[in-house]
Amino acid sequence: MKKIKISILLAALLSLNSCHEKFLEEEAYSFLTPSNFYRNAKDAQAAVNAVYKMLYNNDSGYYDYNLLAINELTTEAVTSILWDRSVDHGRLDTWTTRVGDEASVYRQTFQIVNRANAVLDNVPKIAMDEKLKNRILGEARFLRALAYFNGVRLYGDLPLLTNATTSLDNLKVPAAPAAQVYNLVIEDLMFAKDNLPSVKSYGAADRGRAGRSAAKTLLAKAYLTRATVKELAQNDDNQKAAALLREVIADGDHGLEASYATLWDYEKNENNKEVIFDIQLTRIGGMGGRLTRQISTANTGNTYASSFSTMNVELDFYKSYEPGDQRRDVTFDDSFVSGGKTIKFNPEDPRANNFPQDTPGFRKNVDFDKTANLDKEEPNFVVLRYADVLLMLAEALTEINKGPNAEAYQLVNMVRRRAFGKDINTPDPTIDLAGLSYPEFRKALLTERRKELVLEGHGWFDGMRFYDIFLNNVDKASVGANPLKSERPKEVIDRARIADPKYRLFPIPTDVMERNPNIKQNPGW
Repeated sequence: MKKIKISILLAALLSLNSCHEKFLEEEAYSFLTPSNFYRNAKDAQAAVNAVYKMLYNNDSGYYDYNLLAINELTTEAVTSILWDRSVDHGRLDTWTTRVGDEASVYRQTFQIVNRANAVLDNVPKIAMDEKLKNRILGEARFLRALAYFNGVRLYGDLPLLTNATTSLDNLKVPAAPAAQVYNLVIEDLMFAKDNLPSVKSYGAADRGRAGRSAAKTLLAKAYLTRATVKELAQNDDNQKAAALLREVIADGDHGLEASYATLWDYEKNENNKEVIFDIQLTRIGGMGGRLTRQISTANTGNTYASSFSTMNVELDFYKSYEPGDQRRDVTFDDSFVSGGKTIKFNPEDPRANNFPQDTPGFRKNVDFDKTANLDKEEPNFVVLRYADVLLMLAEALTEINKGPNAEAYQLVNMVRRRAFGKDINTPDPTIDLAGLSYPEFRKALLTERRKELVLEGHGWFDGMRFYDIFLNNVDKASVGANPLKSERPKEVIDRARIADPKYRLFPIPTDVMERNPNIKQNPGW
């Protein structure tokens, strides 16, 4: 399939030879110097394109696996049951995390930040169209905010770097308090939302660039998250989040796709109206995805699939989907053809029917083309989408009112009706949520987020916002259709571990602390 993909990929690929990848390692990050590069608008665009490239860097990992693994394997929905749990990402499944491959996310955070800082340091000096200049600066600040927002949620206090690092002198700065990191994230996104255009103004060649709605959505998520951290929360965080999410809805740039299945049809409907911000990928070496072998089963037909299978669905989470919920069949790869016969996964007897795995893999983010392989996969990786906006607004309203109001119910029920193949604007009492208490609604909201957004990189972050639910719902005796437990049980669901404040943050990589003695390890690690 030949598609027009975002031109920033090509420009970023060309610029990589000039961008050192080892920031915070043995040598300082070296970007193109102002004297030999930042001369015109074309150079400014190439520079910001190189920041986008770091979001899905096939060499060191960010959204292309490591960040996703951190977010999903730490939840009750995803397991590494088929992977060696004593090494690498398998440890995330059991919350016995040591500094390993996932530590690259810390370093990757600052690689993104430094590229964005180089743009912000140098593009203002270029004589060029001011509107385009501010758009590029808005893109850089959006990307810097995205990196810092992910980082502060994972690691807490972080070095706060707002200028590009061109020597080792700036690498030994102490970590700033998380409150200051949030302030920078919010400041960046305020600028971005005021200077980025509607995504509808972008042509096909600019598809994938951050637009105004992306900045508003991420800013709302930052407020919503900060509101749940006792020592950081501001009184009006939830109100600010709600106002921004209402703006995203009123702007009309995005909306729910009619079908959950067509939402994920990467062959025919990849760049659809529901996508607010995604990472554009294509079947060109170094410019495509590489998740298929990590998350799929052997029955994809892709010869490269299931060589690892490091992420599969937890059996009880798979079983927790309600009858008629179309998201289960769209999300999970649970059938295959053998000898002309279709074999369907039987959750009650997974081994007896010769299913190739004892639990299904995923369809979401998998490339089923037989020719696709490492770094040549087609499906774009979706970072933000409209269903998340609706669910976050329901969350904000519920926190403001200390209970669900009619609007909160309507927002969640729109997502549920779409999941069941219903008209999102026509109430259906057979599937609509109603009559729930404040704690019951919050639990239902988290359950809905899990089923709607699983394997999209929200799991750990959502779990931290709804932390109290896990503290109150991890009893190993709780079985059946409750998605907040595991029948095995998976160690992540152990009450003592969830209650341990150590697990609110990830460990700082050892090599980072060795190179920068001003960085201290997070408590308990």
